[in-house]
Amino acid sequence: MPRVVDKPARRGAQNKMADLPRRLDAKVCREQAAACRVVARKTMTPSHRIMLEHIAETWLRIAADIGIAKRKAAHRRARRRS
Repeated sequence: MPRVVDKPARRGAQNKMADLPRRLDAKVCREQAAACRVVARKTMTPSHRIMLEHIAETWLRIAADIGIAKRKAAHRRARRRS
């Protein structure tokens, strides 16, 4: 059985997830979806491409859910004020 060894990060590589804000907003989610699609276009295997497209779709669903939740919260606040 081959031995698994963690490789150190490549020079200049960044952990994009570590750069995310503590609270996600729809814009950040859409940016993550776009980043997944960029990587998907560059990947060599169809299975990786499909996986990354699914991840991108998930980010877009999260963005949509955040947008819906924000609109509902704004509507509730407006109803309380009137």
